[in-house]
Amino acid sequence: MSFKLSTGLRNYLLAMGSLRKAFENGVLKIYSGSTPTSADDAETGVLLCTISKASGVVSANEKGTQKI
Repeated sequence: MSFKLSTGLRNYLLAMGSLRKAFENGVLKIYSGSTPTSADDAETGVLLCTISKASGVVSANEKGTQKI
């Protein structure tokens, strides 16, 4: 398995912060089909599932809480 970074994520990491901060309140979408050649390519296949924080709805203005 390879690790591919999109241009937007690469620019964020170089300019602003960490990978943890970039994915805070993120949503993971899993599609069927083959892996794209680049992280910037459009999604292909059928959306199989969406994984979010506590399996709930994540809004753009919702802030995550860090736990130790």
